[in-house]
Amino acid sequence: MGAKANGMRQDMNDRFEGGGAEGRKEVLRGVDELFAATKEYASSARFRELLEFAGRFRQFAPYNAMLIYLQRPGARFVLSPRDWLKKYNRVIRKDTRPILVLAPHGPRKCLYDVGDTLPQSGVLFDSFPSELSKPFENESTQPVPPGMLRIMVDRLACLGICYGTMQTGSGLAAKIEAGGAGDPDLHIEVSGGRTIRWQPVYSIRVAEGVSDTVKFCSIVHELGHLFCRHLKDGYAGRTPGFRDISHAASEFEAESVAWLVARRLGVESPSDRYLADYLEHNGEIPPETSVEEILRAAYRVEQILEKRSEALEYFCARCPAFKRAQGRVRSRRSGRLSGMETGRGRGRNG
Repeated sequence: MGAKANGMRQDMNDRFEGGGAEGRKEVLRGVDELFAATKEYASSARFRELLEFAGRFRQFAPYNAMLIYLQRPGARFVLSPRDWLKKYNRVIRKDTRPILVLAPHGPRKCLYDVGDTLPQSGVLFDSFPSELSKPFENESTQPVPPGMLRIMVDRLACLGICYGTMQTGSGLAAKIEAGGAGDPDLHIEVSGGRTIRWQPVYSIRVAEGVSDTVKFCSIVHELGHLFCRHLKDGYAGRTPGFRDISHAASEFEAESVAWLVARRLGVESPSDRYLADYLEHNGEIPPETSVEEILRAAYRVEQILEKRSEALEYFCARCPAFKRAQGRVRSRRSGRLSGMETGRGRGRNG
């Protein structure tokens, strides 16, 4: 490990000492600086190692998985001191340096790898499960589970995105573009079982005749473009910080998001072939690639899959007209008025 990398890791750890929101921002700001300033992390081999590490640590958000990797690349199984004691009767070795990650309501949380622990004093038999010594040994991927594609299509509507199929050649699996007059209106169910009809802000179309697994991963790829801020239009100009990067870098980021989400869900991914081929034949990842953007986008996809409300909140934050329409629907819960609210996006009256 290079001295420069170790020095920057120490700097990143120091940032955790800041309190509150500012301490959290300092950590987030430091991650891309680490990757940009150290050549070792620009190498394809190290990037692949990072991505696979984040894919395995599914119990942590992608960003925290990366923070674990940066501090302890050889970590196998990490928990808080309380969980080690409660679940496995193990305590932390003295003078062991913690692995620091972001906490939901604070700047940091301390974790420890299995190698940092010992059986609790007085325990005659170590209850340490043998599978924790090789926690990733039996991992495998499967086709997308029944119903997951349907959930994803519902979440697309909540994001103001219509979904459809298209006839295309073998070289194009899907595409995302600004919504147009020819796109069908969305019918977005909100609280109280009421529905808002809305003009799509974006449309995602996938190739006809492919499996649900390919469709699902293709949608995640296109959402990678959206959440990595590759798209200039849409959401009435409220998609913050459009990133004008090369086509190679944007495709690499979107493929990385698709691979990472699929891996963490245990789903087969067509991105395997793309990333394997790229990383094998290129010594470094595209120079404009942002690891932070990839992990942030993957986390957002996971959140909207898990909670429908996350997708609606994202759309409301970027489309004030829809937020107002949702507010009007909520005020009509008495049932005296129609349950259908009609709206037009992108500059038209809501």
